[in-house]
Order: sequence, then C-alpha cells, then structure tokens
Amino acid sequence: MEIYGASIEQILEKNNGLADNFAIIGVGIEVITKPFNSDKPFFYKANLNNLYKKDLDSFCNEEHIKTGKKFERYVVAVKANAKILIEKFNEDSKENVLIEVLEKDLYMTKLVNVSTIQEVRTFVFDSQGREFNK
Repeated sequence: MEIYGASIEQILEKNNGLADNFAIIGVGIEVITKPFNSDKPFFYKANLNNLYKKDLDSFCNEEHIKTGKKFERYVVAVKANAKILIEKFNEDSKENVLIEVLEKDLYMTKLVNVSTIQEVRTFVFDSQGREFNK
C-alpha cells in the first residue's frame, strides 16, 4: 500500500531548487504491528532513504528534459525507490523472524516479530524538515 497523496509533488516543488548535496525528498516504510498481547496496533518506521538530485536525475534523459517531462520523471523515480524499499523489506522479513524498525523518535530501534506485522506501506517525507506526509 502507498500513502503518497499529493505530497510527492509538493515536496519536490518545494525542494527542487536545492543544491546537489541536499536531500530533495525522502522515502520510507511504515510498519503496522499488532502484538499478540495487545488490542491496539503499533506504528513504526523503517528503511528511511533520502533521495538527492543525482538519484532523481538518473530517471531522466535528454528527451524528458527537452519535452518538459523532467518533473514527471522525478515522481516516477520517487515511486520506484519506494517500491524497491518495500520489496527489500518484504525479502528481509521472509528471511528473518525478527526485523529492525525505528521507534517514534526515529532514533531508537526495536526488533519486532514478523508474525505480528499487519501491514507494510511506503510513505514520503520532506528530508529538510523531517515532516512526515500521509
């Protein structure tokens, strides 16, 4: 599942003019678990990844630039990177019983049992402000 909304375009428009060494947009995974001894779900983040101008430009060629489709290709690049992250996460969860996730503070890590995972979805965030967009 993806939770992008219009946020990809908004973040790209806001940060597109940044220098090459600044992250333009971030992608990550939200992991929703429901432990056996609890009635409420818990939400964690995982695999946060910042995308820089060079990462986005790798999805563009000269034709895209000439026809003004560069921005559209940036959106495709973000979605492709999110898909790669979720595929890697799913692969890792098949190989391991426990998987590492981030707590709400995005600093502390925690191991969760893969059998408690209810849903895994991608999201985007503003790398400059660390504001998560749902």
